[in-house]
Amino acid sequence: MHLPSLPTAAALLLLGAASAGAQTASRGYVAVKGGVNVERAEDNLRGTSLGGGGLAGVNISKAWAVEAEFWLPGAIDTGPFESTHRDTLFGVGARRSFGTRVRPHAVVGAHVGRTQDQFTTCTALRARPPSPQPTAVVVSCDEPDVTERTRQRHSSVSLFPFVGGGVQIPLGERIVLIPDVRLELWLTSVIVRPALAIGFVF
Repeated sequence: MHLPSLPTAAALLLLGAASAGAQTASRGYVAVKGGVNVERAEDNLRGTSLGGGGLAGVNISKAWAVEAEFWLPGAIDTGPFESTHRDTLFGVGARRSFGTRVRPHAVVGAHVGRTQDQFTTCTALRARPPSPQPTAVVVSCDEPDVTERTRQRHSSVSLFPFVGGGVQIPLGERIVLIPDVRLELWLTSVIVRPALAIGFVF
């Protein structure tokens, strides 16, 4: 009976292990997440709200994945008369994982943020010298002679680079728990987002 040489046997063993690993390796993951949105900006914008969203990633190697994220926070109260602010985020990042079973990870990327501000403007009829004829002027909505309240909406788009980290904890063969924290950095604002996701690995 002819036996293969030691190098040939080792090569066959490695090939078999690689083939088995390729069959069981994860191709990607999807997850839903919920958490807290803490925002600070230099124009004295400060607020905290609950938020939620989703993740989807494709593994390009055992350690690296390309990930997309959507995040919808609750609106932050920014002043009287139902003034609110919200930054909805959607973007992509590169995720680097470590370990085999419980897998810490770091992620870096960029989000496109759609900023929505809502506020109320009020007008009143006031005489403005030298004309004695009253005209409509913008006043504080606390004034007793307000004649009209108008709800205003303003939207803009910005780019938010972000960094983050977390850990992927297996709950079963395909179900994982992913606590993480992500930090959005922009010229005039910072958003901190601790969250917890539950995902499916496929």
